[in-house]
Amino acid sequence: MPAVRTVRFTMGADSVAPRERQYAGVQGDHCGTVIVFSLGDDLVSPEYIYRVEMTDSLNRYITTGNIVLPPDSAEISLPLTREWTRSDGLCEIRVVVSKLNSEFGEELVFHTPPAHIYFDGRVEGVSAEREEGRGLTALIESVKDVSERAREALEGFSGMVAAALNEAKGYTDAAAEGKADKSELIKTRARAAEIGKSLSDCSRALAAVDYNQQPGRECEGYGEVSLPKDAASGMALVRISGTTAENIIRNGDFADGIARWSPSSAFLEVSDNTLSVISNGVSPVNRAYQMTGLDIGENQKIYAACRVRLNNSEAQRMQVYCSVKSGALYYFKTQYAPAAGQWYFMSGIQQVSGEQFRLYIAQSYNDPAEGRVMEIRDVIAVNLTGVFGAGSEPEVGQCDRLFADYFEGAASTGSAVRIVSESEDGLERSELYIRGRGALRSFQSARDEIAYNRQSGQWEQIKRVGEDGRTVLSEPVISPVWASGALLSYPGGRIYAEPVVRAAGVYSDGGIAVADTDYPIGSLEGIVRIDFATGLEISVDESQAEIAADRLSFCHPGLSAGDMAFFTYRHSAAGTRPLISARYNESRYTVRDSVTGGYYRWRVAIAGGAPSIVVEQAE
Repeated sequence: MPAVRTVRFTMGADSVAPRERQYAGVQGDHCGTVIVFSLGDDLVSPEYIYRVEMTDSLNRYITTGNIVLPPDSAEISLPLTREWTRSDGLCEIRVVVSKLNSEFGEELVFHTPPAHIYFDGRVEGVSAEREEGRGLTALIESVKDVSERAREALEGFSGMVAAALNEAKGYTDAAAEGKADKSELIKTRARAAEIGKSLSDCSRALAAVDYNQQPGRECEGYGEVSLPKDAASGMALVRISGTTAENIIRNGDFADGIARWSPSSAFLEVSDNTLSVISNGVSPVNRAYQMTGLDIGENQKIYAACRVRLNNSEAQRMQVYCSVKSGALYYFKTQYAPAAGQWYFMSGIQQVSGEQFRLYIAQSYNDPAEGRVMEIRDVIAVNLTGVFGAGSEPEVGQCDRLFADYFEGAASTGSAVRIVSESEDGLERSELYIRGRGALRSFQSARDEIAYNRQSGQWEQIKRVGEDGRTVLSEPVISPVWASGALLSYPGGRIYAEPVVRAAGVYSDGGIAVADTDYPIGSLEGIVRIDFATGLEISVDESQAEIAADRLSFCHPGLSAGDMAFFTYRHSAAGTRPLISARYNESRYTVRDSVTGGYYRWRVAIAGGAPSIVVEQAE
């Protein structure tokens, strides 16, 4: 059914006509009005993508997804669904023009001058039958009304997504005819395909949203956060922040053999980044240690961690501890009666004071014997007080996640991450890929971060720490960053970060190169070739790929020159895990017992026409 009315605006880079406010219908209308924006020549280019944003009379922000103009078109049409007509009064509406760079990030964002529309208010009468409703009956009606409005809003957005995808296809088909340069044609196709994929991600996320929610809450953690059982099944927003730390142990991954490490009653050997401590039969205690020579200072909390395995089951214990010049010993972790062949992750925090810090890793027995082997990997020690300040040091569990990946020397948090939200049973999953600009640093209480800006409708990186990592900027530097996908929250689930990159490329005789050389390929996770004629994603076996020696490109026998492919890979850039702040909505139907702390679900039951609440414990 066509719209009842059409409101037209002519938009230029510095002008809008008419400037007077235009009548756009009544509060609560749904698709009764279409707003048409006729764009001036200065706003039209095949390289541009568009969206429309509005701030209503209650200062609520609403935006469309990305829109691609069809060939030879200079108009954008926006049907006003209930999402846009929720409030009466005057509204400000703009067209936002963006230009993507080769990595599909927004290198240009331009907002047109505002156009103004207004909606008349509407008093919704209450029938006598509804007025008589009390208690649970009124609640049921309210829930049904919210669900219906959410469904209608989703239908309107889905139509908009479908229209945008059709526009993207039409645009690229026309570009294919008009471009003589094949490389430029491929870039154009890649850009449009990326736009379509992002719209598809958004559509799928919205389709799963439960709009029957209560106010939002936030949880925070390094590398991973857990959601409570009363979290709603809905959209989740995250913010990631960086941490800069220094591993005071050198060659803790044994990339330089046994350099900097010394034995005690043992021989040392290195193979495949693993140090073997082999008992020589002189003492029942065999150790490897590193003398750092560092002056720790007074009352500094030190975190130490490593992975240890024995080739026998005769040991009394394995230990990680440190000493200082005074002779004081500080024990980070002791593992009693370790099993043969099992890797143990050993970590702990101790408050240390003194000079000439030494770290020991030891195996102890009842008697000396030759040939007992202790294997060690990924040794880390960090002065938490120096990084976070006295009283602000994280607990050992958070440090285990923050320093989950080995790093040498000073390191910060990589801004190329995949944020995963996973249901409690692991059967449901949603993903958000973020690729920022360089490392996310911290200094004192200042942190670089990446977050979604609701007002601009895009992801932004906020730099607060200087490139030297030792200064705080007088004013933060804000830059747009590339992000793809959307996160959903799952009751009792978890949200965590992985060092994984989603990338796109065009295959050439030399293969496909990564776009950001700061994030070399550790291992390929998946490759899909895009059949642009059909839009289908065709999986390619990533195990057949050959990764280049510099880890910055790969070749594959199943890809040919000119093929466009999306691929995901786990990068090998060392660094700390991000601090994740996740915001989610509380469920309307699962509540926490304020006395016992348990979670309960409620529902409405009807017996003989009489409503009642049924409560059952959430599993």
